[in-house]
Amino acid sequence: MKTGKFILVVFLIVIIGMSWKMYSYFNPNFEKCFVENNEDFKSKIEELNSIVKNIIRLNPNESYDIPISKLPEGLEGKLEKLGVKSFSFIKELDNNCKEKHIIELNVNENWNIEELNNVKLIYSPCDQGTKLNHHFYDGNHIDTWGQGQNWLIFSDTDFI
Repeated sequence: MKTGKFILVVFLIVIIGMSWKMYSYFNPNFEKCFVENNEDFKSKIEELNSIVKNIIRLNPNESYDIPISKLPEGLEGKLEKLGVKSFSFIKELDNNCKEKHIIELNVNENWNIEELNNVKLIYSPCDQGTKLNHHFYDGNHIDTWGQGQNWLIFSDTDFI
């Protein structure tokens, strides 16, 4: 009889755990995710600025997703540690802007990617949305959070 009670207790624990996971999946706490990402960004901003300087020095000619495996090993390791799988180097066409590029770091790990689905760390010197604490919400799924120093965090919670 003790084995039966043990199995029942384990079964109940599994059911409660699965129920909590399902609840969390269908009712994510986006606000908590955004706060965590903003705090995490603040602790990594110096490292991110250093990475951007190194990417700019490489002066990529491409303006689309570039896997980090194409980068020098040290830079690849830093990006991998941050959870970045690729980046986009976009040449800026705005003549009023001194810096003529945007760098989007495409995240595939950490940064609450499980709940937010799509997260990018964007260095964009010409974007007013990079001002510290600037927040934009499109009314559906897209949130951007200005981090200061020409950075913003882009999140798209849509499953598509």
